[in-house]
Amino acid sequence: SPPGSPSTPSCPTTILILVVHAGSVLDAASELTAKKSDVTTFRGSFEAVMRQHYPSLLTHVTIKMVPCPSICTDALGILSSLSPYSFDASPSAADIPNIADVPIGAIPLLSVASPEFHETVNKTVAAANIVYHEFLKSEEGHGFSGQIVMLGDSMGSLLAYEALCRSNGSQPGTASGASNSGGDAATNINTHNPLSPRNSRLDDDERFIEADLDAKRLLVAPSPRRRRSSSSSDSRATKLDFEVC
Repeated sequence: SPPGSPSTPSCPTTILILVVHAGSVLDAASELTAKKSDVTTFRGSFEAVMRQHYPSLLTHVTIKMVPCPSICTDALGILSSLSPYSFDASPSAADIPNIADVPIGAIPLLSVASPEFHETVNKTVAAANIVYHEFLKSEEGHGFSGQIVMLGDSMGSLLAYEALCRSNGSQPGTASGASNSGGDAATNINTHNPLSPRNSRLDDDERFIEADLDAKRLLVAPSPRRRRSSSSSDSRATKLDFEVC
C-alpha cells in the first residue's frame, strides 16, 4: 500500500475455541482455579496434537474459557435428601430393589427443569459475550474475523446447547422443547388410549380412569412458561453476540 494509507492489521488467530465449563454432574461447586486447570490441560493436549499433525495451525487457534455456574447443586441436594447412600452411574441388579442408588443421568433432568435454569443460561451467554469482546480487544484478537467454535465440558454442554438454540431462534431441546413435547405427548397418550377401546365400561370404571388420569397429569413436568416470572421472558433472553460455526 502507498505511504500514509490506512492498513488493516491481519489477525493471526483464525479459529477461536470457547470452552464452556460448568463442572461435572457431581460438582456441587466447581472452583474457578479447577476450571482454569482443566482448560490448561486441554490446551496443552490440543497443541500437542496440532504440533504433531497440523503444525501450520499452531499459531492460528486460540482457546478461551467461559466459566459457568454449577447447575446441579440444588439437584444434588434434593437427591441426597431422598437417597443419602450414594450416586451410582450403573447400579447392580442386587441394589435395584432397594433403590439405594440414584442414577447420575437423572441429575441433569432435575437441573434443566428448575426455574433457575433459564437465568443460568442467560449468565452463560453473558459470560461468553464478555470473553468474546475481551478477546477482540486483546492483541491476539485484534482484527479477528475467523471462525468461532463452542466446546461444552460436561454440564457446560447443556448450557452451550441452550445458548446456541436460543441464538438460532429454535426451541431449546433440554429445558423448553423436551418439557413441552414430553409433557404433551404424555398427556395425549394417557387421555386417548385408555378410554377409546373401553367404551363399554361402567360409570364407576370411567370415573376411576378419569381420576387416574388426573393423578398422572400432576406428574407431568409443568410448562417452562408457567415457571418463568413473566410471559415476556423470552423477549428478554440474552443471545450470543457472535455466530458459531
